[in-house]
Amino acid sequence: MFVRDQIWNEEAGAYDVVLTEIPDPPVIPDVPEEISMAQCCQWLLAQPSKVGAPSLLNDVEVVIATMDRSAQVDWQRRQTVRRDFYLVQQLKDGLGFTDSDLDDMFIAANQL
Repeated sequence: MFVRDQIWNEEAGAYDVVLTEIPDPPVIPDVPEEISMAQCCQWLLAQPSKVGAPSLLNDVEVVIATMDRSAQVDWQRRQTVRRDFYLVQQLKDGLGFTDSDLDDMFIAANQL
């Protein structure tokens, strides 16, 4: 995109037309509200562990194993993962994720 401007040219006694390029604003991807459980697990599998396990998926599975049976069934049987899902919020807090980290995860996992 260009902006047209006029600058007074004292020598010529007239205005010069100047075009100034304005860079396009950065594209900010939409953060999906929902991803598939497979996308979520594949993304977690590709991320390094925070505690030295083989992957972040292992970290999540350890935390899930400490939760009640209902939470375990929710994690194991759900087809999709929503950002507002109670387990996502508990895991986010338990693993030290920020809201921005969660956004990045949903954006990246949605591409898988």
